[in-house]
Amino acid sequence: MSQNSIFDAFNRLIEQTITNGKANEYNESRFYVPSGSFTPTSAIIGTDIRSFQGADALQISTVYACVAKIADEIASMDVIVERKTNKGDIEPIENHPISYAMTIEPNELMGAFELKQMMVSDMLLYGVGYGYIDENNGKVYWLPASDVTYAIDKNTGEKYYHYPGAPTPVPSTNMLEFKAFRTLSPTRTQLKTLTTAKSLMDFGNKFFDNGGMLGGLLTTKEPLDTEQMRQMTDFWKERYSGAANAHKVAILGGGFTYQPLSVPLDQLQYIDSKKYSSEEICRIYQMPPAMVGIETNTSYNSYEQQVLQYMQGCIAPRVKAIELELSRKLLPNNKQLHVRMNIDSMIRADYSAKAEYYGKMLQNGVMTINEVRRKEGMMRISSGDNNFVQVNQIPVSMAQKYAESIITDKSKDPNTDKSKIDNQAGALTNDNEVNQQEQE
Repeated sequence: MSQNSIFDAFNRLIEQTITNGKANEYNESRFYVPSGSFTPTSAIIGTDIRSFQGADALQISTVYACVAKIADEIASMDVIVERKTNKGDIEPIENHPISYAMTIEPNELMGAFELKQMMVSDMLLYGVGYGYIDENNGKVYWLPASDVTYAIDKNTGEKYYHYPGAPTPVPSTNMLEFKAFRTLSPTRTQLKTLTTAKSLMDFGNKFFDNGGMLGGLLTTKEPLDTEQMRQMTDFWKERYSGAANAHKVAILGGGFTYQPLSVPLDQLQYIDSKKYSSEEICRIYQMPPAMVGIETNTSYNSYEQQVLQYMQGCIAPRVKAIELELSRKLLPNNKQLHVRMNIDSMIRADYSAKAEYYGKMLQNGVMTINEVRRKEGMMRISSGDNNFVQVNQIPVSMAQKYAESIITDKSKDPNTDKSKIDNQAGALTNDNEVNQQEQE
């Protein structure tokens, strides 16, 4: 694709504006294309860098594992729209159309999981994942990153995007962008690392295709012309090369002898090289190796630390960037509303972690029983909206009566220090007054 071709597309597709009854055409000098943006910022192993397609990097198992795990993890998170009240409280908005679109069905062609999966995987392969916002119908459509190009208006600095079949260029306000670090394609910027991994994979394939043997020499003292050497080479390949012919007994005539040129794989450090190459790819995606099955002898404590590293260093920053982009593009000019992705769903299958988490939230009065039940998809129960504190697990609303009972019961005992009674009751009373003020 030539650099001028995108100018032609924009000049052809951008609508003409009418100013004082005259058509003001957008010409080539109005737009410019940033370096590299007129070709897909993607990568394919083994071809010229100008024709890279990032999805082909998925041939490498570690790339596939990293991209699939991150994309599936983020795609599985529910999208919640929240409101910030005048008191600073955060409350979720039930049945918001954006929550439905980004959690259930963004458009009639795919579900929300697939949309987020495609956009995040494009981000990890091409450097950016695109989604078109149809404001009129409240829908979001996935656009393949390899098909999207853009130019910038010199007068306003605004980006205009184009993709095959677009009737007019798309302004940036109608385009979701999930961006990787500096919008750089990991499969392009880390081309040498991926090329090494691909070379190791190809070497292993060829080695085992040849029956686990490297090449060798066929020698003879008889003079041979070119045609005879070609015929003998083809004969040897047909009879004795490949996995199907491995370990066959070779019978050579005509004075031929065979000398293998074999080097054991352990001396080539093939396995170690493959492991190091896989760890390098994990480093590109901030993925702990144990999360994609590279370190098989990991202890429980070590694995637990890598899970924490995975959540904090790999998932959380990407989720935060996506939350900000969704809030900025889907909720423009609304400072009270923002989008939150439910990262708590990552511990959905860890029942012991959930039990410990909910237990602490209940014991300290942070959550009610019904709030916990709602998160677990369970029905509400009567009297399940009370908050509890650790003192005998009583409702906060009963703290005043409990304090009065302490004074009444203990003041009857002549051996009781009344100053301590007052301190205990006063602490409970003050806590109750603070809670009532906050509720008001």
